[in-house]
Amino acid sequence: MSVRAGRGGLTTRALTFKGRQLVINHRARSRSGSIRVELLDDEGNPIDGFKASDCVPWQAITWPRG
Repeated sequence: MSVRAGRGGLTTRALTFKGRQLVINHRARSRSGSIRVELLDDEGNPIDGFKASDCVPWQAITWPRG
């Protein structure tokens, strides 16, 4: 994915998650960038209540002085 490319998407293979917290590592090159996540069913359709539109976008924490 590229900062200049605009919006993008990434779909991983199916996985079974049994924990309480799933962590995503990323490195943003833009302070205005954000990440949204949604969960898909076995057919690749968004699961109600877990759609990207239901997700609170995550943004990097920044301070005015950098």
